[in-house]
Amino acid sequence: MHELSIVESLLSLALQNAEKAGARRIVSISLVVGDRTGVMEDAVNLYFGFLSKDTIAAGAKLHFRRIQ
Repeated sequence: MHELSIVESLLSLALQNAEKAGARRIVSISLVVGDRTGVMEDAVNLYFGFLSKDTIAAGAKLHFRRIQ
């Protein structure tokens, strides 16, 4: 369930940075995730879809890269 708080922070940072850059849309976000974090990509995608609805990040693709 910690994925919810991760996605809340991720989306907040993405929206803040997009606003600073004058972006009108966020199309993708790249994430680097440690293997031992226990973060489940499916849960992150689910929460992101729900939380980003009605924002400029709606429909953005999340790209995950796992590291040790």
